[in-house]
Amino acid sequence: MAVAPSNQRIWQKKLARQARLRFVGSLCAGLPEVVVQMQAVLNQMLAKPEDDSVHLHLALTAAAKEFENRQVWLDAANRRLRQSLLTGDEAAARATVPVTSFELVTDEAMEGKIIASRLTAQMMEELGSSFDGVRRVTQFLEGQDLLATDVLRPDTWCLRLIEAWEDAKWERGTLTLMRDCLLEQLGQLGRKAYEGIERFYEE
Repeated sequence: MAVAPSNQRIWQKKLARQARLRFVGSLCAGLPEVVVQMQAVLNQMLAKPEDDSVHLHLALTAAAKEFENRQVWLDAANRRLRQSLLTGDEAAARATVPVTSFELVTDEAMEGKIIASRLTAQMMEELGSSFDGVRRVTQFLEGQDLLATDVLRPDTWCLRLIEAWEDAKWERGTLTLMRDCLLEQLGQLGRKAYEGIERFYEE
């Protein structure tokens, strides 16, 4: 029996909503392993530092101390990612309202966006095809392209993870120190999450 157009549209939007829930669930489930791998790399750097400078030693020591409280970042990341499911549409709606006053943006917030933007740009080289497939199907289901704040966008969920880093009060130096490892691990995590959504849509 054919599905009425209005009911079909409702069903398609529900399907896209389920995809986002699965995507965020996959990211959250994979983050503990990201931290484990970053901890392993940090341990290697502590054991055999390539640079014996005092500055590097202090940075490694600070990073090791922060990673002892890994759950703080994980909790913040989970909260930020899940909030994106609830506030994405609302944030996008606000973005369409004409700006009538200047908003103050802290240097830390701006720097966080810059770091997330750079991280996204590099990750898109690895995730471009997987993300594009998910984007096109979701666009078809909803009849519009992904909103600027959509959690399916790499720049959105990367920014949420950087914001979580700030929520955890972790040093920017640690982020810089672990940047290559973080990039590699998030690339693997993102690819797995997008591939999972592609399979979900196919099924």
